Amino acid sequence: MNVRTLGATYLLIVTLGAGPAATTTAATPTPAPIDIFVQAMRRLRSYPAPAYAICIDAWTIHYYQRRTGQEFTRSSLRRFAYRTADHMENAVDGWPTDGTHLPNAWIGKEFVGPDAWLIRPKPLPTANPAEPDVGRGLGVIDTISVTASPIYAITLAGVERLGVHTTYHLVFRPLSDPQRHNLRDLWIDTKTYDLWKAHYTSTYVADGGSSPSDVTTIFAPVAGYWMATETTWTYVPPLAFGKAALVLDATTRLMVFPKELPGWLFDQRRYDRHRHRHEPDYLASLLPADRDVCQQNGQC
Repeated sequence: MNVRTLGATYLLIVTLGAGPAATTTAATPTPAPIDIFVQAMRRLRSYPAPAYAICIDAWTIHYYQRRTGQEFTRSSLRRFAYRTADHMENAVDGWPTDGTHLPNAWIGKEFVGPDAWLIRPKPLPTANPAEPDVGRGLGVIDTISVTASPIYAITLAGVERLGVHTTYHLVFRPLSDPQRHNLRDLWIDTKTYDLWKAHYTSTYVADGGSSPSDVTTIFAPVAGYWMATETTWTYVPPLAFGKAALVLDATTRLMVFPKELPGWLFDQRRYDRHRHRHEPDYLASLLPADRDVCQQNGQC
């Protein structure tokens, strides 16, 4: 048994000893959890980052009323445009396809966008000490988790199958300030060190209120990028007093990556001025004009 010291935290790494040389080949030792994590961050950083993305997401909302036991599920399509430089999003209910006029849109910071976990060439700024580790990219985590004073105790829960992939399941226990240090689990490919799944905590804002949220994100390669393609999270509506809870699932059905998008698409006041002038829908021209095209390709 090898003991690896990570600051004041001791991580026990158990490896199987080799059998007799004449009959048994020594197994490759399992890497230490911190080494798995560092390799995964290097792998993630090796992928390029798109400047912009436009997505059609299928949203499913599961509602549960604890007091009455009432449950229902609602599904819909939503369109999102993302600017990865500052994590801004332009969100529209439904999938407007006629392009004749700009639809109503909500513009603000993204919560579950496809670039939420992208690694930038340089670490993100850490001027705000209260900023959560997850939610503005993993660059911050990559920087502070390998310093002399760790913020997590990282352990290997085991080797698990995730679809067709064999993954290391890493568990992250914050050593202080669990709201800021909000990463909880990562599932990392045992061969390529690609990140396939992540679990973290956050705060979801909607309907004029906010609540703590438990978030799980699935990743996949898309057009040469490594993107978040499915996210599931929890939300307790305002004034529900814990009596009602929602589980939301957003699965990306279509994704395109334009090289440029005008800045007014990510500024609420400027966007609304364009909309009040009844200008055509800029984003509609960059997507299939008919939903059937998406459905025939098996994407929607």
